[in-house]
Amino acid sequence: MSSRPPQENEAEATPQIEALPPTIQAAFASFLALDVASGDATADTVKAYVREVAYYVTWCKENGITPETAQRSHIEGYREYLKIKGHKTSTRQHKLSIVRRFYEGALKEGLIRVNPAANVKGGKDMTAPEEKMKALSAMSLGALMAHVPANSLTGKRDRAIIGLMAIHGLRRVEV
Repeated sequence: MSSRPPQENEAEATPQIEALPPTIQAAFASFLALDVASGDATADTVKAYVREVAYYVTWCKENGITPETAQRSHIEGYREYLKIKGHKTSTRQHKLSIVRRFYEGALKEGLIRVNPAANVKGGKDMTAPEEKMKALSAMSLGALMAHVPANSLTGKRDRAIIGLMAIHGLRRVEV
């Protein structure tokens, strides 16, 4: 069992999905079972999709929009809402990709004629590339290496890993 805190609107996810018409619910369930991760989605992935769609459906409800009749302008309004809420570009892109896929499922089932979220992007990240790159200065790297023992096997291993990360720009996940 996960010990993570509940995510935004997670507790309300199921009721919001159940508020959708049964045909949309069935299309979404089919989409989750067959299309997400080519039918091999983990339980956490499915929960994330349900949570994000519920978040969108809640926004629709609060704005007097029925998700099954939403237009592109509504999706753009949702994007603006996410931006105003302070979500970063990557988060907006992620949330909108799930909404787009939600509508792809409805389109596939013949419940809608056009995917209103098609080609609605999350925005452009205008952060300068040098601001995105987080790296230690040579002095900070030296200070870090000075704290790693050089006379033990684990110390030698840690020094090698840190050196590889510094020289090749490896991320933690790559080590």
